[in-house]
Amino acid sequence: MISYNYPKEKRNSDSTNLLRSLIFEKAGWYLALLANKIKIRPNTVTLISIIPGIYGIYCNSQSNFFMGILFMVIYYLLDNVDGHLARLSKKTSIYGSYLDDSIGIIL
Repeated sequence: MISYNYPKEKRNSDSTNLLRSLIFEKAGWYLALLANKIKIRPNTVTLISIIPGIYGIYCNSQSNFFMGILFMVIYYLLDNVDGHLARLSKKTSIYGSYLDDSIGIIL
């Protein structure tokens, strides 16, 4: 089920990134399944991901690198969740893609 919903252009790209493929992708799918059960929209997850992203940047600027990295990891996990959730719930949109890309570029 998971591999069939994943876009073709992302299925085979950058398979050398073990951290992403072993941890973030799997955790993202399980969190997306949970979010789908409690009816959270993908764009809501994208907007929520701003909070740990900005706080992670703030922590890094204050030389609190452990907390900064921790919150950036949470941001990255939520960034994975919103894409998986959009594909899982069949709510992909141009607006959602633009929102996700824009926040990614800003952070």
